[in-house]
Amino acid sequence: MPQAGVPLFSSHYNPRFPLAKKKPLLIRSSMHHRSNITMGILLFILILPSLSTAGDFKAFITQLPPIKIIQDDKASGIASDVLIRIMEKAGFAFTIDDIVFAPWQESYDITRTTPKTICLGMARTESRIAEFKWVGPIYTAKLGLIASKKLHIPIKNFQEATSFRIGTIKGSAPEKILVQEGVPLENLTRFDHNDEAIRMLHSGQIDLLAFPKSSALYGMLQIGIDPNDYEMVLEFRDVDMYYAFYPLTDDIEILKIQTALDDLKKNGPNGISEYHEIISKYFRPSI
Repeated sequence: MPQAGVPLFSSHYNPRFPLAKKKPLLIRSSMHHRSNITMGILLFILILPSLSTAGDFKAFITQLPPIKIIQDDKASGIASDVLIRIMEKAGFAFTIDDIVFAPWQESYDITRTTPKTICLGMARTESRIAEFKWVGPIYTAKLGLIASKKLHIPIKNFQEATSFRIGTIKGSAPEKILVQEGVPLENLTRFDHNDEAIRMLHSGQIDLLAFPKSSALYGMLQIGIDPNDYEMVLEFRDVDMYYAFYPLTDDIEILKIQTALDDLKKNGPNGISEYHEIISKYFRPSI
């Protein structure tokens, strides 16, 4: 059952995120109004030559802190750090240079059709299960609609949400949930990049943003927006985030990588798992 009015921050809540000033995240403009098809073709042409070089796999990442982060043209975040470690444990040649930025929809499409590719941090929803091979879960995200507290938006269900301007990331799990619940796709303001969507919410150009709660919180902190001014007004559901692999990836390779992830989550002699240590780099205190 959706829960309304869930604050992103409260005065008694430790945000669990590093608040030290960091370099601003890399923001890529989408103001050129290119068609999705043209962008996808150009991106594929640029990336294709690198798929057969360097590591055993090529992985694609979008900006979704703290799960997926691009800063100074380098990948970091929970999904990247865990993937590098489990690929090493599974015996595959794979480094940070094998993780490249691509907009979400292009990441999705290329991974679905191109051997030896991985899409980092994808929600394993029922509609997607047959389209990929999966390793995970790596993280659980709470999805919902986020709004400014000053707007006092009272929403109890998806039908009531249709009265407001809703922003989404193209092809994202929150967007798919909205459409499944009867919100027309043409009524949504769709963005290619997360930072752009958060800024549009902050500027009042959209009323609601369909987004993972922790990523909205982290993203606001990174670009100088106070999360205390926002709340989750309608909670969708919790979804597990996975690594999505090309659907014809060898099952033995998937098993090796999944086993490496399971081992990473096992507690060591000090009672703390290596997975926990990676997570703790992005959350404070530990989860």
